[in-house]
Amino acid sequence: RYDPATAVLRVRASGMPETPTEPELWIVPADGGAPVSLGQIDRDGETVISVAEGHRSLINSNARFSLSMEPPSDSPSERPSAEFVADGAIDLI
Repeated sequence: RYDPATAVLRVRASGMPETPTEPELWIVPADGGAPVSLGQIDRDGETVISVAEGHRSLINSNARFSLSMEPPSDSPSERPSAEFVADGAIDLI
């Protein structure tokens, strides 16, 4: 769930298997531009992400959220190092 008034994105995951890599959430812009990382998320439970001002306009119904498995890191990756393992449309309500 994303609240544009507060720029807070809440992501819930469950049942992800343990691996040496961590799930990282990306916005894939509608214009086909480079994916933008929102950071790594928890494998089980809710992750709260404060979306950076420069990324907020990318969250729209023409973009997609995608997930890749990346090496553990405290900061967002510049680009995915692996193929996306999950992908979904963004529905604005």
